[in-house]
Parts: sequence; structure tokens; C-alpha cells
Amino acid sequence: EPSVRTEEKREDDHLKSPPLSMPWYLGGCADPSLVPGSILDAVNKPRSASKVGKERASEPIGIIGGGRPGSLQWEVGAAADCGIRETNEDAYIICNDLDLAWERTSKSRRYMPSPWSKAKGHPAGVLAILDGHCGNQAARFSVEQLATYMCEEASKSQSPVTSDGIGQVVASAVSKLDDDFCRLCVADGRAWESGSTAIIVCLIDEHVSVASLGDCKAVMCRSVDLSRLDDDLEADLERDGWKQGENNVEETWERAVGDDFGTQARDRFYFWKDVVDVGVPSRPDELA
Repeated sequence: EPSVRTEEKREDDHLKSPPLSMPWYLGGCADPSLVPGSILDAVNKPRSASKVGKERASEPIGIIGGGRPGSLQWEVGAAADCGIRETNEDAYIICNDLDLAWERTSKSRRYMPSPWSKAKGHPAGVLAILDGHCGNQAARFSVEQLATYMCEEASKSQSPVTSDGIGQVVASAVSKLDDDFCRLCVADGRAWESGSTAIIVCLIDEHVSVASLGDCKAVMCRSVDLSRLDDDLEADLERDGWKQGENNVEETWERAVGDDFGTQARDRFYFWKDVVDVGVPSRPDELA
């Protein structure tokens, strides 16, 4: 039922639903084609109101981010599927331009300089995967609000946020987001009990920074031209923590994509390493 707003200030009055047109993509249980509107809408106050079942989400997407040719560019691919579970409680966000996010999350910022560094000629970006549990509210709230909270924290910096300062911005934004969500869970008649782990990847000034929260894992991969792969290079890769990929890359590719692997791809060897591992303790008392 619709809520009735009174003159009395509510705990969640400072939270705003994101505008319909935002410079980011949401997927999983936050896919706009499955769940129109925002998790902050009154209709989603009941615990099961935002439930997303086995409905097929939108098709997998692939998009290009970064600056103009000559500066750093990147490709992002994303797909979501419910799998064997009855409900989908996981979500993702792809924001390839935090300058646009800065402008569009507040009308008052439109003519203010962006707090994000563009020293290397490309806009900053953020990508995140939220693995929700006991409901999808935490994952939905996080992907809807993450870019906004990051912009708010970045605006407190005395100079443009660079790769050196992005870690503190993410930590502050996530901490504030977590506090606000916990208050929201019991505000205005809600009785939410959901939570979420997170992997957050920031791209700024030709650097990639990765943050993790909870029992989740991130892996970085790279390829090497077979003509360059000698004993010295292989030893350097091993010393830096890179591990050889499986030998069935070609078979896996063709099974997943349904297309030929390609001559160029066959001429490369693949390596990977953990960026953050599962079970990284977030507090000293979790070390035991």
C-alpha cells in the first residue's frame, strides 16, 4: 500500500531513488526489465515484495568504456542467471563514467567540477558484483546507490581523486552505505533481514583497484603471445604470482560461445592469479 509522508522527519528521508536515466547498467535481481523502479519505492517495503524468481533477465551485455582512442579503454561483459535456486538475490552495476554519475545524481552538481581525476585522459569507472542472501534488498540497494555514495565521498577530497585515493573513497562510501542500509531495514515499517558480499573494481588513471567484502573472490587473467613465452618470461610470471591456465581454453570457448576460437586466440597462452581470495577477514576478531 502507498506510504503517507508526514511532516515528521523519517530516518530514511535523506535517501532518494535513482533517476530513471542513469549512466550505469544494473543487472541480476536489480535488472530494470524484471524489477521496475527502486528498492526504496513504497511498494517494496514488505519483505517479499521485491522477490525475483527464475524469470530470465535481459540478454548478456558487452559494452566499451574508457576514453577516446589513445587513452585507456576497456570492455565489460556481464550475464546473470538464477541457476538452481528459486530466487535471484545477486546484482551487478557497470558504471563506465563516474563524471556522468557525478553530474546526474544531483542537479546542483551539474556545473560543478568533477572530483574524479582524468590525468590519463579517461573517465573513472566502477564495476561491482553483489552476492545477496536472505533477500535481495541489500544487493539491490547497493547497486542502486554505490556510484552516488562514491561521488559524495569523492567530493570531500581537496583535490581530484586519483588511484592513490580511490581506496579510501570506496571504504568510506561502503561504510556509509552499510550504515544507511541497516537503518533502512527497520525504518517505516520495514522488516528486512538481507545482507550481501561484494566485489568492487575501480578503474582510474590507468590503474585497477579491487575491493572485497565477505566471502567472495576476484581473479585477474592475462594472455601472452606464444612467440614471446620463453623460460625467463615464464619464471617472471611465476614469481609475480601468475598461474598457468588450463589447456582446454579452446574447447571451453567453443562450448560457451558456440563459435570458432580464432587463430589469434590460439596463438596465446593464458595465466591467472587471485586478486582477493575467499575468506579475507574484515575485522581482527575474524582472524581466529
